[in-house]
Amino acid sequence: MREELKTRLIRHLEFLEDELSDLHLFEHLSWEEYTANRSRRREVERWVENLVNSSIDIAKLILSLEGREIPQTYR
Repeated sequence: MREELKTRLIRHLEFLEDELSDLHLFEHLSWEEYTANRSRRREVERWVENLVNSSIDIAKLILSLEGREIPQTYR
């Protein structure tokens, strides 16, 4: 594994671990609060977006390490 890719992969995994540590902030979020509190909704949606984007970046790195082409749906 090239050192640069390894470093990027570790950085993404650390980011995911850090983000997932915030799960407790949203565990008791009710649907009523989610729909009524615009600020809280944005906060949780941004958190989920960060998790998804980082997961996609990790998948791209793994595909590139394996020498596979990145599917159009990842772009």
